[in-house]
Amino acid sequence: MKKLLIFIIVLIIAYLGYNYWQDNKIIPDTVDNAPNNAAIETVIWQTYYNNSYAVYSIQHPNDWQVASSNLQTLFTSPNKNEQVAIYLQETGHNQDATQTTATIGEEQVIIFESTKDDEPIKYVVFNLDNDKKLEVAGYGETFEQMLGTININSNQPTEEQIELEQTDTDAEVVIDEEEQATEPEENIPDEATDEEEEFVIKLFYPTGDRQFCAQVFGYQKEIDTRYNTDEINALVSLVKPISNEDNSNGMLQVIPADTRLRRLGIVDTTATAEFNAPLADPTNGECDLEARHAMITQTLLQFPDIDEVIITVDGQPFEY
Repeated sequence: MKKLLIFIIVLIIAYLGYNYWQDNKIIPDTVDNAPNNAAIETVIWQTYYNNSYAVYSIQHPNDWQVASSNLQTLFTSPNKNEQVAIYLQETGHNQDATQTTATIGEEQVIIFESTKDDEPIKYVVFNLDNDKKLEVAGYGETFEQMLGTININSNQPTEEQIELEQTDTDAEVVIDEEEQATEPEENIPDEATDEEEEFVIKLFYPTGDRQFCAQVFGYQKEIDTRYNTDEINALVSLVKPISNEDNSNGMLQVIPADTRLRRLGIVDTTATAEFNAPLADPTNGECDLEARHAMITQTLLQFPDIDEVIITVDGQPFEY
């Protein structure tokens, strides 16, 4: 009996000693020494530089697609469920949005956020030194990280520097609405080399679930081949109604069916595309007008000889 009592006392002492050791043992502090994953990821991102509508730089994930024009820049994730848009602010925000001020880097910004649960988009407005406002729109963790990398140049272009001028009319390629299409000449392709890659032309359309009015995606589809340049053939195909199959694949055609390309001029690296009046039909709202602009712009910007696009309607700038 005495031995059993001693055994029980030893077990109790051992149990209490083990618990005391567990509660007081030194645990290495791994939090402070852990690498900052967000900072590392940002360092290995790509840096995008813009000097057309505004002068700035911003970092973005390596696998995001970048589409830029002389009006805006769109950054889109590979799965297309995230997008960041940067552009010059033309109008203010509605009264339903909350307004706060903050500091990003050395810049004082105004932040607009919708009070509606189904509109999580945040709009961050930077005041430029040329009295214009640069707006960055998006949402989510990647958007917040990208905001932290933006760098606004202190010397922004003036209105005269931004204005695009066309001076060389000899480089124009003209299409009249009544012009009869001609059969393309038979071309014998040069012998391909291993280094050559086939250039695949895409047409850009919005989708039914677009998060931004100017959000468009490139689709590879059969295009017109009756005219003498790929750029013209692409635009002629873009304004045509889409098929039921295209619609089921997610494409959305917002260009009115009676829209026609009248002329396409390419001078240096600037393309000027003129259309007839239906392109500017505002019946379906400003969002469709913005989408039409993005469709035409991104379809032309894919060509290596074009880096700026001007769109006109009956000789007047296409505005929305």
